[in-house]
Amino acid sequence: MGRECYLEYKHLPGERRFTLLGYGPVEMADDLADIVQRNHLGADLYVSPHPETVKMFLKLQPFNIYLYHIAMEKIIGEKTQQEFVEKTKEKEFPLPRIMKAELLGYGVMTKYDQRIISRYKLQFEMKFLNALEEL
Repeated sequence: MGRECYLEYKHLPGERRFTLLGYGPVEMADDLADIVQRNHLGADLYVSPHPETVKMFLKLQPFNIYLYHIAMEKIIGEKTQQEFVEKTKEKEFPLPRIMKAELLGYGVMTKYDQRIISRYKLQFEMKFLNALEEL
């Protein structure tokens, strides 16, 4: 695959199986994998910074949750993320839950103090686990 199709994939064994798609820096996959593994959940996790790759995967299979990195919201907009998924998703698959990944500490988000980064990650983890619990 060329750079425009780069995707980080992680198969995480665990009690429950979730399929997660992330649109953001590939480093986001490590944060999400860490949360899933520490809570003994299972997931197939796909993360890409490229919208065309994300669109392709939305068409290929159903996902429980679509996460987009907070930096992508600033680039594209929150409402557009919803439209992006709705227009891309194939009709035979249900729409995934859409969630903003408020994770800092990589890319342009490295400028924040470590305490702020940790606080955002903890707050996001609680929201993420609640979303998984509701599935």
